[in-house]
Amino acid sequence: MSEREHASCSRPLRRSVWFYVWRVVRMQGGLYALMLALETLIFSGMPLVTGLAVSWFFDALSGSAPVGVNVWTAVGLIAAIAVVQAIIFACDFGVYFLHQSTVTGLLARNLFEAILDQPGARALSISPGDAINRFEVDIYKILEFVADALNFVVEFGVFAVVSVVLMVRIQPLATAVALVPLVFIVVAVNLVRRTIRAYQESARGASGAVAGFIGEAFGAILAVKVGVAETRVVQRFRELGDARCAYELRVVLLRQILDAISANAAD
Repeated sequence: MSEREHASCSRPLRRSVWFYVWRVVRMQGGLYALMLALETLIFSGMPLVTGLAVSWFFDALSGSAPVGVNVWTAVGLIAAIAVVQAIIFACDFGVYFLHQSTVTGLLARNLFEAILDQPGARALSISPGDAINRFEVDIYKILEFVADALNFVVEFGVFAVVSVVLMVRIQPLATAVALVPLVFIVVAVNLVRRTIRAYQESARGASGAVAGFIGEAFGAILAVKVGVAETRVVQRFRELGDARCAYELRVVLLRQILDAISANAAD
């Protein structure tokens, strides 16, 4: 076998991000499916049924409600929906945190085992402080995407499709006008997506630098005291902290702007 063929065989196989997302979902597939089902009921099913009950209420006031439906029927249905939604939310609360804690522990264990399996000379390509920071931040971000962002796409996707169908049946022109802000939101998000990603990467690097410096400073505390370098250590720590703060503020500012645009456009 030639050197080029050997290198191509030893090169790790590149897979799509969605392959690994699916692997994370399958870690606790039953819990994830239950969580998704409960949250779909909370954020899609219950609001749609509530909207139907409210429409019956106003139809009853105008005298155009379906046969057998009056004001008190609609009020009782709205109250029952609220109770059922509260029960489902309580169940989802427990399932959500059980899933989060279980998968977080599995990811951390697998990551630590992968590091221990590497040869000692190249177990880490980053500082120990940065590695510890990635255990905390990166694992949380993975779970945030799988258990929050991905679920929201499914839940509110169902809600949006059914809502648009119902709205079109009632008033197509008003529906078209109401959907215009969605186009504006999509354009705005895509314009700043790369900027946010760049700031997030810089913020993560700055956080790793802070964590790494803290570890190194505590590890060399005797040398710092012998060299009377406390002032310089504190100054360096302040510089790293200020840099991290600047990047984090940029990320938060852009996120708040997007959230404000989305919320006001939706309203």
